[in-house]
Amino acid sequence: MAAIDWQFLEEEYHNLDTVAKMMCPEGHLVEMTVRQWRKDSSCPVCHHDSIIKRKTKAIENRLIAIDDATYTNGWAIFDNSKLVSYGAFTATPGELPDRIVEIGDWLIGLLEKWQPDTIIIEDIQQQSNVNVFKSLAKLQGVLEYLIKKYDLPYFIVHSQTWKSHNKVAGKSRADQKKSAQLIVQDLYGINATQDECDAILMGKYGVDNFIKNNNNNNRMVEFDSEE
Repeated sequence: MAAIDWQFLEEEYHNLDTVAKMMCPEGHLVEMTVRQWRKDSSCPVCHHDSIIKRKTKAIENRLIAIDDATYTNGWAIFDNSKLVSYGAFTATPGELPDRIVEIGDWLIGLLEKWQPDTIIIEDIQQQSNVNVFKSLAKLQGVLEYLIKKYDLPYFIVHSQTWKSHNKVAGKSRADQKKSAQLIVQDLYGINATQDECDAILMGKYGVDNFIKNNNNNNRMVEFDSEE
């Protein structure tokens, strides 16, 4: 794969350690530093590593949890009940349809790279701003469409459900975000961003309720705001 065939999607470049959005010649949207790309310009989606090529008896279920939003989407990967990777993807500022397309391309890359067995995404909830609610609804519809295209079982979980399960405390959103970070630090010994922590704890909820209990029945389930 020739480096010249890559597309650099950022408008600004600062230094070799700039984390940049790039598209490989096969159309996979990935993020890496320019230094990493210079060292190895192979696409991580095209060239699956050993953990991704994991169709073995040791890993019975790979779950991806996505804290979906129209800008920054946190994600976490669990193999059985073990957290193996996590991160966040931020769409380029711009019009909503452009951001949704970019997030959709990112999701396709994530699904092809990790080949999950189960997906869990957060349900949208009523917003004081109706336009924000409509934007989230549009994004969720696209995510569901893409997941269905890959014929993957998925679960939609209300935020209060996974927060209650993980004992996330606090009345304000800011307090809950901080509480989630402290819980993740205590459980996994990592300092992750707020979006990453939300995805990690959502994934833990999915592991505890769908994977450990073998409650994965290849259909979409919507949960109410109360457990």
